[in-house]
Amino acid sequence: MSSITTTPPLPEAGQVVEVRGSTWAVSNVQTQGLPRSPADDAVAQLSHVVDLQSLDEGSLGAQLSVVWELEVGHTVTPAQGLPDLIHPSDFDPPEVLAGFIDAMRWGAVTSADPNRYQAPFWSGANVEAYQLEPLRRALGAPRANLLLADDVGLGKTIEAGLVIQELFL
Repeated sequence: MSSITTTPPLPEAGQVVEVRGSTWAVSNVQTQGLPRSPADDAVAQLSHVVDLQSLDEGSLGAQLSVVWELEVGHTVTPAQGLPDLIHPSDFDPPEVLAGFIDAMRWGAVTSADPNRYQAPFWSGANVEAYQLEPLRRALGAPRANLLLADDVGLGKTIEAGLVIQELFL
């Protein structure tokens, strides 16, 4: 009685994979020089060290190196390309496209330079320099969750309003 063992597909650099419950981008794949012991599996084979970079929001850019054959529950996300057929009825009307282009143009003012803040100029408050620090930290983080705590009367409401307004812009 013979059993057929299928080896999982080996990822290539640039592919997206699911490892340890997170989404990762493959940055490098190296073949190890020595084959695995035949005692580990029925067939001796080479191991591959896969270097990964996180694509998850909470740990964006974090790096991880794994031995691909020893990881449990890993999957290679299939490539998603353009559709084979594009129908003219799938396009937006010109008015909707013009509105989208205007929105992108107007939004580009705030997103072009991450160190340029718009909220202090749009707010009606007299903003002090120290009140911009929570805004800088919130925009530098992948998720804006801050605890604003300082002395009474230093403007925590203004700081929170600046963060909220900047996130809306």
